[in-house]
Amino acid sequence: MKNDGTDVGSLNLPVRRIGLEQEFFLVDQAGTLCNLVDLFLGRCWEAAETEGLDPRCFKPECVKSLVEITTPPSSSFEDLARNYLNNLNLALGAASELGLGLYPLGTYPLSIRPEVRDEPSYRLQARTIGHDRFLHAGRCAGTHLHLELPAGTLWPDVKAALDAPAAVQDELLNLYNLATALDPALVALTRACPFYEGRMNGFATRTVHYRGMLGLDGLYADLLQEVGALSAYATRVEDLIDQQDGQYKAWFAAMDVAGVDRRL
Repeated sequence: MKNDGTDVGSLNLPVRRIGLEQEFFLVDQAGTLCNLVDLFLGRCWEAAETEGLDPRCFKPECVKSLVEITTPPSSSFEDLARNYLNNLNLALGAASELGLGLYPLGTYPLSIRPEVRDEPSYRLQARTIGHDRFLHAGRCAGTHLHLELPAGTLWPDVKAALDAPAAVQDELLNLYNLATALDPALVALTRACPFYEGRMNGFATRTVHYRGMLGLDGLYADLLQEVGALSAYATRVEDLIDQQDGQYKAWFAAMDVAGVDRRL
C-alpha cells in the first residue's frame, strides 16, 4: 500500500484527508472549572505563531469553561497523530504557564452551571432549546472526526449534490456510513467520567445526556431527537437529503414552539 496523497495501492483511489477536534474543560490547580478560556487561548495563539503552528486550531466553545483543540487536515493517521500531539502539547504548556490544566474526560463529575458565551448563534440555540437545557452542551466535552469528501459533493446552499457523478455519490455514501459506524468507537475511545452532575446512572454518561436518550434529560431530548440522535445508515444520497430535511423541520418546529422568529 502506498500513500503519496493521490493513490492507494493498485485501487487508484484518492486519499481523503481527516481532521480531529477535541474539547477540554479548563480547570485550576484544584481541579475546579474556571472561565479563563479567553486568557488561555490568547496564550495558545501567541505560542502557535512562535512555533509555526496554526493559531486557528485553538478555539473557544459555547461556554467559557470549554476549549476546543483541532488539527489541520491530515493525509494519514500518522500525520493526524503528530498534528494532534503537537497542538495538545502546546495547549498543555500554555495552561501550565497560567497555573491551569485541561480536564480530558467528556463530563465533569460535579454539579456545574457553565456560563454561556454571549454570541448570536448560542443565544439563538438557548432561546430555542431553553437556557437551562442548553447548558447540557456546556457540560459535555465532545470529540469530532472530520472526513474529507470528494469535490462537487456538497455546495454552500445544498447539503448533497444530486447531479454529482455516480462514483462521487457512492464515495459520499461510503464515507457517511463509515462515520456512522465509527461513532461507538469514538464514544468508547473518548470516555466520559461516569458521573454527571454528581450522579451516576450506569450509561455512557456524555452520550445519553447530550443526545437526550433513554428518557433522560439532555440537549436533544423530546422534539429534537431527530436533530441529535445518531441517524441510520444510508443506501442512497436521497436518504441523506431526507435526513437533513427532517432535521431542519424538527429544528424549525422547536423554534416555532419557543416563539423564535425563523428568519433568524
